[in-house]
Amino acid sequence: GDDKEGVLVSESHTYRYRVEDGDVRIYLPFVVDQERLQELLTEDGWAVDTDDAAPGVQGWGPEHDEEGYYPCWVWPDKERNETVFAFPPRDYKASVEGHTGDGAMELDPVFGPKALEEFTRWIPTLQEAAAKPATR
Repeated sequence: GDDKEGVLVSESHTYRYRVEDGDVRIYLPFVVDQERLQELLTEDGWAVDTDDAAPGVQGWGPEHDEEGYYPCWVWPDKERNETVFAFPPRDYKASVEGHTGDGAMELDPVFGPKALEEFTRWIPTLQEAAAKPATR
């Protein structure tokens, strides 16, 4: 299997994932209600930050960061009616190119067991924060 992109299948959804720009990105097949997510994360003691310049973009981590550096992010993909959930990779494998100049192994981020663990940890919260379809 490809360790850079693929799909995760759960009981209720199929999630596409891709390792891109140094992040693991999981494409959630629903729109996240930002205020709800912020509420859920804050209740659990996470520091949450939004980007005024980019509505819908939200980052969170264990503590407030002046620089705005947070490990987990979500942002909307309006065209697809999805939400992108991104976090730093924790799984690496030696790259095909092999060694860097100083003899150290070049490591390539991949989607592995730790990424799956991170996804599993956050998906209940993200699903709970899913925007409810507008009722008529």
